[in-house]
Amino acid sequence: MNIKRKFLLVILLCLSSILLAQYDQKAILLKQANNLIVHRQYEKANQLYEQILAESPVDYSVVELYIWNLLRISKVKIAAEKLELYHSDMPEVTYIRLHASILINQGELKKARDETMDFLSRNQGNIYFYRNFSMIFEQYRQDEIAIEILEMARKAANDENLYTRELAIDYQNVKDYDKAVTEFFKLLQNQPGFVNYALSRLKMILQEDDTVIKYIEKTASSYEDPLVIEVLAMCFAQVGNYEKALENYDRIDPAKLLVFAQTMSVEDKLDIAEQAYRNYIRKINDPASRANAKVKLAEVLIVAGRIDEAKTVLSQVRDDSDITKPQYRYRTRANLDCRLMLAQIAIIRDESKINVLDFMNDAKNYTYNTNDISQIEYQIIRFLMLSGDFAESSTKLKTLLQNEQPETDAFKLGYYYAFQLAMMQHDPAADSLLGEIIINLPDNAETNDALLLAMLQTNLNQEQKDEFLTAYRLKLLFKDETAIEKLLALSEESQNEEFRILAAEWAISANDKEQAVALLSTDFQNPVLSEYAKLKLVDITQDVWLSRDFLQSNPQSVFSPEFRKILEKL
Repeated sequence: MNIKRKFLLVILLCLSSILLAQYDQKAILLKQANNLIVHRQYEKANQLYEQILAESPVDYSVVELYIWNLLRISKVKIAAEKLELYHSDMPEVTYIRLHASILINQGELKKARDETMDFLSRNQGNIYFYRNFSMIFEQYRQDEIAIEILEMARKAANDENLYTRELAIDYQNVKDYDKAVTEFFKLLQNQPGFVNYALSRLKMILQEDDTVIKYIEKTASSYEDPLVIEVLAMCFAQVGNYEKALENYDRIDPAKLLVFAQTMSVEDKLDIAEQAYRNYIRKINDPASRANAKVKLAEVLIVAGRIDEAKTVLSQVRDDSDITKPQYRYRTRANLDCRLMLAQIAIIRDESKINVLDFMNDAKNYTYNTNDISQIEYQIIRFLMLSGDFAESSTKLKTLLQNEQPETDAFKLGYYYAFQLAMMQHDPAADSLLGEIIINLPDNAETNDALLLAMLQTNLNQEQKDEFLTAYRLKLLFKDETAIEKLLALSEESQNEEFRILAAEWAISANDKEQAVALLSTDFQNPVLSEYAKLKLVDITQDVWLSRDFLQSNPQSVFSPEFRKILEKL
């Protein structure tokens, strides 16, 4: 008896080992097939599926993968034959799903729908089946039938909030925008985590048909949810109705209004950004938050060229006694930033050196961060250098570096300012300092600036170098008009077209787009500069036809990818 038991145990162990080996081999082949599909080697993947089915007991999941792959490469007839061959080895739901896909590929859409509806009517208790089949029809862009199936699922489950995201997309695809909007708002109400997704879809709808905003407003009116109101506000902004957008932002948390103001500022919609910041300032009581917003408002006003108004706002911040109290003094950067911005305005208005330096030095009293203090010192050094006071600038730089450790970023930044001082004074040390910048500040904007500064002076005589550096200093002192005039005169004298490009870029930074367009529209002898000028011109004018014409004429240009990026946004 014991011998028989041992014998049976050996047989079972052998069988287990065989089955395990088969399973391992099957798993390996399936993984290989999947990798082949990822690399679009579909025929080789099919060979592996056939091998699995030949060597292992029939597994309907492998059959399903095999048939889907056959359909992927349009081998519909073979897929149909394989489905019938293995029909008896798979559940009905799998068979109907695969058969529906084959029928659609064969142009038998009605038959595919009828078989699907018949199966679902006999299996109403399984809600998952409905979504499973709707995906089949979505895959073949038969969204109307997908909608019909998902609406059936709602009735079967007695749940009007079932599959809201899926139905919203399907309704959008068939351009039934009102129903799509209804579903997206249901989605917001029930799954607020999808807010960015729903908003992006609503914006897409409004890009197709901006009149849908009326239905969006009507639908949103039945909700009191702040999230819905915020989405409504952003939809109004999408269609350019900023008045309505601001009205709705006034109904919700002011923090949302602040984000909107920042977004409008980034998008260069300065009038809207200004109004949003003013509304935010009016709504809040916290002194630090109010001061921070006023600083941001002043930034907008400066960019808009309204310098006097910016100064008034910044002076209000500077004179605000609340934010100088201990609980706010260092909690907000407004004390620091407003003084530095007042120094900037003093430079723009060509006020005395004493006024500029007083603002900068006063700013140091509102931070205990040593890095902030170092950065302010560098601003003072830079201002003195640009003003032509090289001796005092050099002295202050030496003092600053003596108080910094050589491994710190603040110390390494000193190489950049030492290079500029050397360059302005024709000091031969400029070359070695440029090398130090490249080594110590490899990824900094200052390194690019130093390299450009050095490169642009190549092939200039000493007098021309002085003219260029004077123009450069004037630009950084906000004397844009004079700086551009000098640069254009130098371009003409030296026959260097790069200076004309640089003059255009200076005009752009000074918000003089008209002058920039005029400069970039002139003829350039250098083909690379000519192409770059056209790129900058398209970037300013957003001219679709100019961009397309360039790409047709210069498909292999080094600038073509940038043209394509601009074209995609237009």
